[in-house]
Amino acid sequence: MYTTYHGLTRRPFENTPDPLFFYQAKSHGEALASVEYGINSGKGLILVVGDIGTGKTTLVQTLLEKLDPSHVIFRIFNPRHAFRGSAFSSILDFFVQKLRLSTADLNHIELMEMITNKLEALDEKRIKTVLIIDEAHLLSDESLQDIRLISNIETGKKKLIQIVLVGQLELITKLKKRSLQATKQRLSIIRTLIPFDKNETQEYIAHRLRVAGRESPLFNRKALSIVFKKSQGTPRLINQICDNSLLIGYAIEAPLINGAIVKEVISDMEPVFERKPSPLTCLIQKLSRPFIFGVVAVLLISLVLYVLFFLGY
Repeated sequence: MYTTYHGLTRRPFENTPDPLFFYQAKSHGEALASVEYGINSGKGLILVVGDIGTGKTTLVQTLLEKLDPSHVIFRIFNPRHAFRGSAFSSILDFFVQKLRLSTADLNHIELMEMITNKLEALDEKRIKTVLIIDEAHLLSDESLQDIRLISNIETGKKKLIQIVLVGQLELITKLKKRSLQATKQRLSIIRTLIPFDKNETQEYIAHRLRVAGRESPLFNRKALSIVFKKSQGTPRLINQICDNSLLIGYAIEAPLINGAIVKEVISDMEPVFERKPSPLTCLIQKLSRPFIFGVVAVLLISLVLYVLFFLGY
């Protein structure tokens, strides 16, 4: 709708994981390079975490385009659905199906041996096997332990399967549990995606506009400042603000997107930017009402006694 008006060949701020729009901010570039290196070097178990909307899925899609097309790549989008029972059994069944193995009446040990032989044969042809698990924070503790066992598929010299866990920050907290220390110690690479800083936010917007066909600036300095302030550098929120700003700019025939346009967009999107309560508010909310009433009562009694003493009663 607005693309032609703004001199664009496509919509630049769609919230889809298109590798074409991947922007290598510091943490994102480091994460991409590290995961690619980990896979190609046979590091085994790799972890990428990031808050909601920081671009984890886009990073994975970009990674898939960079990896050797000869690699055998499996991807699990919903681990809760994939691992309804034992994760160990589910992953074995998953590999049996994907590798097209005939496994009639084989037990776990025999299945592991067959899968290992198949992966070793692929490795001899320099074909790596990669398992990517999205939304890995949804994995149960048992599933994480089972995944560690799967990562043990190896020869005396190298890992035969590279596993990339991609999830939200809570996965780091989960891995701190004593019961998961063995899994945590197996992680060869851990990278965290963080929101962009102010400069990265501006460069990110310019990058997406260039990819969409616009070389000259479209957002003025004030508009860019407001976008960063409200999004706090989170790519998904940046995209939402900018996309709606371009739409309003088109509707009012604005030559550039200014601060007033961005403010109007943010006003309309206010539910997305709900303010977090202050630490004091959080503390008060945690205290029980009886406790608060008790404190108030003590203060009132103290005040009355002080007044009586002061007046000489």
